[in-house]
Amino acid sequence: MTAHFAKRGNLADISAKGASLGTVAQLVGTALGTLLLHRTNSPESTWFTLIILIILHLNLNYKFPPPPHTLKNW
Repeated sequence: MTAHFAKRGNLADISAKGASLGTVAQLVGTALGTLLLHRTNSPESTWFTLIILIILHLNLNYKFPPPPHTLKNW
C-alpha cells in the first residue's frame, strides 16, 4: 500500500513518515492516558472514564473506518 503512494522513488520517505505519525499518536495517547489516570480517584470514576472512552472509540471507528488493506487478515 505504501508503494502506491510513493512517487519518484521516495518509498522510504513515505514509510518513515507513516512510522513517525504512528509514534506521535502513541506518545499523545500515552500522555492523555497518564493525565486521565491522575484524574480518576475512585472505581466509579475509572469505570465512567472507561465507558466514555469506549463509546468515543467506537464512534470514531464508525465515522472514520480503517483502510481496507488493514482488515484483510481478519
